[in-house]
Amino acid sequence: MKAAFILLATVANIAAGAGTYETELLRGIDIYNHRSKCWGKKNVDMYAAQMEKAKRECMQMEPMFDFPGHGEEVQNPFLRPNNNPFEKLTRGGDFSDLQSLWRSKREASEGLVDVDEDDFYEFLQQVNDNRHFRHNAMGNLTCVLHKCGQLTEDMEVNMDFYTTALRAEEPETGFTWDVEGSAAKDPEWREKIATAYEDCHDLAESWPATSLNRRPMTRMFGRQMIFFKCADRTERRVCTEAQLLENLETFYGSESDEETAERIAAIGLPEDKYDAAAISIAVIQNAQSEEEKFVERFMWNLNGDSSM
Repeated sequence: MKAAFILLATVANIAAGAGTYETELLRGIDIYNHRSKCWGKKNVDMYAAQMEKAKRECMQMEPMFDFPGHGEEVQNPFLRPNNNPFEKLTRGGDFSDLQSLWRSKREASEGLVDVDEDDFYEFLQQVNDNRHFRHNAMGNLTCVLHKCGQLTEDMEVNMDFYTTALRAEEPETGFTWDVEGSAAKDPEWREKIATAYEDCHDLAESWPATSLNRRPMTRMFGRQMIFFKCADRTERRVCTEAQLLENLETFYGSESDEETAERIAAIGLPEDKYDAAAISIAVIQNAQSEEEKFVERFMWNLNGDSSM
């Protein structure tokens, strides 16, 4: 019975892992197709190739920065100066220095879980491993972003990549906007997303420094992290609006720009044709009956399965 239980548990773990892999794989395919429709497949493939090349190069390089608390000479400005052995460990200290800390903790209190000195040392090693992982991971990421043109040498967001290149008919980045069927082919759409990226940059730059300075990671990369999160949401939103507009024109026909503007103004929709498309789709969806929505969810598998 015990052997059967172990076998079932193993199969369950494998199935869970496969499910996670499938989920990530399908999400990756969805993102690739979404971005291809947005920027053009040729540009997405070029970007993916640049990223893979940069990854291979950056994996062979040492990070070009150091977090506070790394190395023997670096002092963590967020900790008060003291002789705490744990703080010495974060600066590359010797594990033998922690014997006094272990004794003082054991003498002070007993926890619900019975642990010994070996468990304590194992935990400290895990802390150190995690710190090195974050250091190396961020080092590789910033290196790739720099080589792909999204960060400057000073590790600041390269706004030329997000604005100047988008507004140029022939960008120096190697991308081309003359890709049939892509949203980027429309200069009006490129101006819209470039302006939105500028808003993301303004948001990141105006973020209160007090909240960023509480952790070494956000103190060094907080504004970049805010920008990239905002830029990701912006891309998904503006790319989706472009696809919604295309769907409307496919099913209900397209008009000239002048006719579209007049019709939008008459109805009271936003002047921006992409914003107007998003609202139009929302109105159409909300006007459907519950029975229509049920059929649509089933036919498009919007619930994630085909169960009744």
